[in-house]
Amino acid sequence: ADAELVVGTQRMVVLPSAARLVKDGKTRAFVVTNGRLEERILRLGPAKGDLVGIVKGVAAGEAVVTGDLSALVNGQPVL
Repeated sequence: ADAELVVGTQRMVVLPSAARLVKDGKTRAFVVTNGRLEERILRLGPAKGDLVGIVKGVAAGEAVVTGDLSALVNGQPVL
């Protein structure tokens, strides 16, 4: 038998897979801050489909980059 127990709920930021990059065994995202890219290491929460909860690394309302993240560099200007 399978059972699921919901103990509580928690609101958190979610990101699609297109906004996440796995490099050196760590999941990262690029956030736009003051016209530049800031690479952040993420601590992941639960996933559902293409979305994953972010426990630490990106705050609600921050702009994240999606797409080909492998070509981006920390500190790169955003045009």
